[in-house]
Amino acid sequence: MGTNMLKGGGFERTYGDGWLFSPNAAFLDALVKKDGDITPCEGKVMLRMGTDTNTCATSAIYDPVTVKGGTQYQLTMKTRATAGVTAKVRITQDVTVYPSSDITLTSPVNTGGWVKSTWRFTTHAKCTTIRIRIENPTGLMYVDDVTLGLAATTTIHPAEGIYENGDCEDKQQLLEETKAELERRCVPTVSYEADILTFARSGTDLQGVGLGDRVLLVDTTFTPDLRLAGRVLQLEEDLLDPALTTVTIGNIIERFTTSNRSAEQRLERVVAESAAWNTSSQQISQNAGKWDQVAQTVVDNATQWNQTATTVNTNADNWNTTSETVSSKQSDWNTAASTVSQHSDEWNTAATAIAEGKPEWDAATDKVTKNSGTWNEAGQLVQANKDAWTGAALTVSQHQAAWDQASTDVTLGKADWDEAYVTAVNLTQSIQQTAEATTLTHGDLAITLGDKISLTDQSGTWVFENGAFVKQ
Repeated sequence: MGTNMLKGGGFERTYGDGWLFSPNAAFLDALVKKDGDITPCEGKVMLRMGTDTNTCATSAIYDPVTVKGGTQYQLTMKTRATAGVTAKVRITQDVTVYPSSDITLTSPVNTGGWVKSTWRFTTHAKCTTIRIRIENPTGLMYVDDVTLGLAATTTIHPAEGIYENGDCEDKQQLLEETKAELERRCVPTVSYEADILTFARSGTDLQGVGLGDRVLLVDTTFTPDLRLAGRVLQLEEDLLDPALTTVTIGNIIERFTTSNRSAEQRLERVVAESAAWNTSSQQISQNAGKWDQVAQTVVDNATQWNQTATTVNTNADNWNTTSETVSSKQSDWNTAASTVSQHSDEWNTAATAIAEGKPEWDAATDKVTKNSGTWNEAGQLVQANKDAWTGAALTVSQHQAAWDQASTDVTLGKADWDEAYVTAVNLTQSIQQTAEATTLTHGDLAITLGDKISLTDQSGTWVFENGAFVKQ
């Protein structure tokens, strides 16, 4: 890869200069030198991304980078997260293309340690600037050492590879196996060796060829001839006779014969499918106007639809949770709906009755409100006298028969008792007794018995003295 075009790809510059983080409030906490036992893969600072908007960045966007149109670039990034945690990586270009000018890259794969991800992409022919976007992490993830450069240059660099053994848990054993695999891969599986004179006779000029240079070969021992490409792996120079210098060529990277056959087969398929493609071409010509209109509609609404897509992506988890809730509760809600449907007439009747009886119930409520104090007081009296009243009720129950008989007797004797009452009243009026004397009255005559006996009538009063009544 060519020279790194990102000045702040390692997040080492002050406050992550060169990057735009979201949310803005988290950018200071998102740039960390250490998080528990996790340290940066390169340098002293790494970016912490995740769903916690207080301490993590949910998206990181690099400032516009000037590029060439129609050119292939390579983007590399080192990430660390538990297996299954990932994020979206995409490239946005400063051109308008239907349906989108964005280049969506595959998500980085995390295994628990620092993992390097590499992507290659080609810019649009009219593109002049791009922006790198790392967005929507599904969990806690660390990012470091982001680089961007030309995908192909004249600079020679060593081949890279990965050796894996998922069953090995011993670090030393895994290191030894890796070294052994490296030694095996360093030996070319196919190589050609010849001296300079032989190459010259075959028409190959090796003047100025050095280690690592790519050369073209034709192997005539096969029918048809194999046309290959390889790299110079070894030069054994004969100082006495330079013509006898031996050249070893390996790392066969392409089979031109196979490519030629493949091209011929593709050409045959093109010829065979030409009729169908001509028909498709006519359909495209006929519908070009409609499709142009649709394309223009897409371009005009791209911003709004992008915002909608962002909203959908942002709320996807909440909407999924709601969908799961609806699915799990659907049976219960269907049962409730059926119950409502079955009893709707009864409930409507009850609602009508409630509406009609509301004035009376409101009046009753007013009465309750007004008399609540009195009723509360009565309740307290009842509570206080409940035992006494219960005893009285028991006494009434025990004596009810006797009292019923007494009531009957009273009813039967009422007339006689009324007469006796009148007589008693009359007698009370006829005989009046005080502490000094007793007076008997009969008509107009009154006799008083006391210290002296006196008689009184209409004519006057007589007092009994010395054996005779003397008129006073």
